[in-house]
Amino acid sequence: GLAVAVLAAGAAALWSTLADGDDGGRDGAQGQSASAPADEVTDPAAPEPGTEDTDVSDATGEAPSGEAASPDGSPPPGYIALDDAEGFRIAVPEEWGERSAETGGVFYRTTGGAELIQVFRVAEPGATALGSVRRASDERSGTPGFEEVSIGPVDNPLGGEAAELVYAYDHEESGGRRQVVERVFTASDDRLYAVLVAAPESDWPRHEEILDVAVTHFDPYGSPF
Repeated sequence: GLAVAVLAAGAAALWSTLADGDDGGRDGAQGQSASAPADEVTDPAAPEPGTEDTDVSDATGEAPSGEAASPDGSPPPGYIALDDAEGFRIAVPEEWGERSAETGGVFYRTTGGAELIQVFRVAEPGATALGSVRRASDERSGTPGFEEVSIGPVDNPLGGEAAELVYAYDHEESGGRRQVVERVFTASDDRLYAVLVAAPESDWPRHEEILDVAVTHFDPYGSPF
C-alpha cells in the first residue's frame, strides 16, 4: 500500500507539494507530522515518480457508475460510487474524473485540478480524530492568508469518533482564496481515515456536501493503505 498516514502526518508532503502550486491536499508520510509550510511546495498536480494519473474508470477496471452501490445505499444524483484500486469504496462527484495515487494518498480531481478529494489513513500511534485535525491546523497556520474557520468534533454516520477542520488560505490559482474541509473519522474497520475536500472559496458550501457524501459511502473493505 501507500506510505499514507497521520492526518497530522497527512499534510507533510502534500503540503510540501502545495504552496505555489498548492492544490489543497495533505501528504501522508507515515509517522511524520502533518502540514509542511506551504512555501516549501512544488506543483502537487504532478504525481511523484512512480505514480500515475488515471481516469476514475481505471479504479475498478470498468467505467464507474452509480450502480456500484446498492439500490438503497447509492449516492445522490451527480455522484458515482466506485471501488478504488487501493482497497476502499467511496462516492465522488461524476465530473471529478482524474484519479491518482501519490505519497499523500489517493486523489480525485476535476480536470485541471482546481478541486480535489484526498483520502488517506491516519496511522500515527495513539492518534485521535480531534488531535489530528488540531495538529493539521497548527502545522498549516504558517501558510499565507491562513484562517481557521472552524474545528472540533462532528457526528460520524459510520459510528466512532470524528472531527473536522475547515480553513482557508491565499491561492492565486483559485481566484485568490482556497477553502479546505478535512474530516478524520473512525471507519468500519475501526481505523482512522481522513477525507479532505479543497476548492475555491467561492464554491463553499458545496465542499461540505461532497465531503458528507464521500464519508457516508466510504468503506475500507480491502484494508487499504
